Amino acid sequence: MIRYLLTGLLALGCPLACCATSAIDLQAWAQSAATSEQALDAASLSQVQYRLLAEDTDPELRQGVINVLEQRIGWDIDALGYAWTIDMIARREGKPQRFGTLPEHVFPVTLRGKERHQYAARQENLGLTHVPMFLSLDDAPPLAMATVHPPRNMAQRNAWIALMQRDQTARQSGADLQAVDAAILPQLRALLREGGFPSRDEVGLAGVEAAFVLVQHASTDRRLMLDVVKQVRPRAMRGEFSRVHLALLEDRVRLLYQQPQWYGTQSGRDVRGPFTYPIEQVEYVNARRHAMRLAPLPDDVATRMRWPQTR
Repeated sequence: MIRYLLTGLLALGCPLACCATSAIDLQAWAQSAATSEQALDAASLSQVQYRLLAEDTDPELRQGVINVLEQRIGWDIDALGYAWTIDMIARREGKPQRFGTLPEHVFPVTLRGKERHQYAARQENLGLTHVPMFLSLDDAPPLAMATVHPPRNMAQRNAWIALMQRDQTARQSGADLQAVDAAILPQLRALLREGGFPSRDEVGLAGVEAAFVLVQHASTDRRLMLDVVKQVRPRAMRGEFSRVHLALLEDRVRLLYQQPQWYGTQSGRDVRGPFTYPIEQVEYVNARRHAMRLAPLPDDVATRMRWPQTR
């Protein structure tokens, strides 16, 4: 099993590259998995996990595979297994672990204050709100879920993801953002009319995150955004959605209605330099952020608060 192999290698300080390379064609696997509506095979996922952790894997190919896995979390990809794999890759590259799943005695990480909030927010985005922060390497989780949970509405999932990909592709091409948002807004309205804001059971984690991205960009229809906030808030507080996404959306809506933001998630840059949009009762902002799994703001945030200036 991969977990025993990794335990030995880490204890000896031996890189994964010294081991035999798995025979799986990672690029072909990623291309197939990206469009497959069938559950991914657990045995192949074990090989994929091995290849992702190997030093000789091309970084661009590795990232492409990670993107595919992320889209299937909660369906056939285990969120904890994904988080652990990402942390292993980060530590191998000399970077801080992102989810805090590695044991502190092997990879020391200070999880206090801001860092603890950051890990909590990332874990919640994956639905890992009740998972121990550290795992023994002997019990490293696999990528494959023990029980597969395919999205109930695959057509709607694909529609949300396709629309989000269209949005992202247009933005990355340098197109006018207002034109992009205007072109996508009618389809966004249609999806929301058809089934409301989707749940993870209906469209999977990737479908829900795509919906949040698209609604965040619907700033020309603030009523639509406010309606989504009203739909999502009670469900997010029950754990159905990420509170981080909710906080971002609530702050955007408040600014669209010319009100100070609530969580301090929105900032910008104008002719005077960087700034943070005004925050309602700023002295309590970190308590509110803590409730939403957000990292605390610096103590001097009040000195940077203002509305933007155009000249």
